[in-house]
Amino acid sequence: MSDEVQNLKLKWKNITIDIRYNPNYSKTYSKIYKQRMAHLEIRSVNREKLPMTETGYRSVFEKAANIEEYGSPVDFVKAWLEQSAQSKEWKDYMIQSQQLSLF
Repeated sequence: MSDEVQNLKLKWKNITIDIRYNPNYSKTYSKIYKQRMAHLEIRSVNREKLPMTETGYRSVFEKAANIEEYGSPVDFVKAWLEQSAQSKEWKDYMIQSQQLSLF
């Protein structure tokens, strides 16, 4: 896989998400540990809450090989979203956001 920074998009449950993926964030880390450290920035375009972040933004460092196991950064983020969406907190949020409120 290329070491170039990628700007990607994902549509998940009607939420548009920007993904910025740097597969080799630190050349020094790669030289010392003989593996690449990747950086993922995940941002919901309208700053909507996501299952893994209340603010709609998440920055994470991960071994590039762990992300590439999923096939692509988009597939990694999709799997993370789906797994996080199983939490009680997210399910409660989804129920609450679908109900009308008078206040």
